[in-house]
Amino acid sequence: MEQPVSQTKLIRAAFTSILVATALGITAKAGSPDSSQAVRSFVQSFYNSYTALASGIHDSSPLETILAKRRSVLSPELFRALKADDDAQRKVSDDVVGLDFDPFLNTQEQAGHYTIGTITASQGIYRVEIRERGSSDKLPDVIAEVAREGGNLVFVNFIYPGNGDLLSVLKTLAQERDKAPSANH
Repeated sequence: MEQPVSQTKLIRAAFTSILVATALGITAKAGSPDSSQAVRSFVQSFYNSYTALASGIHDSSPLETILAKRRSVLSPELFRALKADDDAQRKVSDDVVGLDFDPFLNTQEQAGHYTIGTITASQGIYRVEIRERGSSDKLPDVIAEVAREGGNLVFVNFIYPGNGDLLSVLKTLAQERDKAPSANH
């Protein structure tokens, strides 16, 4: 004999359905203010922790730490390109064969404190303007491109106003390494 479904179980099922529907609705609204706020929070949190890493003395570089411990903040494509560049540089101690600047700050100097500016969204990509606090430059220091992949926010690229973007720089460096004569061949 089948047991009747209790009223409590029905209420729980209805409540769970409402929560799932609400969560899916929020995720689907890529241009909503809630999404922009989530992007702002994600990027500011990253920059707060990254600049703390960059301003301290550690056994590894801030980039190496991100690649080893926080790779989930990077899209798979960006992670692979940064990792390949970092690996190539580690093999050569007497020359620069990879990035010669901080890819997240667009600088060679020690990190300051960075703030989030304007956020724009287009076709599922958020462009987030980032400036060093106190900067009077009209252009941001860097523009982070953020997208939702697998339900999580990730960095997909970094644009350097007037100087291209990270993925293009990494591609060019990889091509130059492939063309260069090497003692490893």
